[in-house]
Amino acid sequence: MKSYRRVLQAQPDTPVALRGLGTSLKRLGRHRDAVDSLRRASRANPTDAPLLYDLGECLYRAGDWNGANDAYRQLKNVNRGLADKLFDVINV
Repeated sequence: MKSYRRVLQAQPDTPVALRGLGTSLKRLGRHRDAVDSLRRASRANPTDAPLLYDLGECLYRAGDWNGANDAYRQLKNVNRGLADKLFDVINV
């Protein structure tokens, strides 16, 4: 994570570093912390289905159900199969 943070200090809107940091935080169970990085990365890559899935899952686990539903709707337009998996997570 340190390498992602160093890149982001120099270039704050680097999508690869934002995604890497967000994914790393998600793996550590730090969903609330991951949301900002994943959201910023998804703005640069609005059709990246795995990224949208991660964002939706983190939003849900952070307690932002409306945000999770928004991510689901966006993902549904990109990849229906992955959207169905996210739906199962956020509608337990």
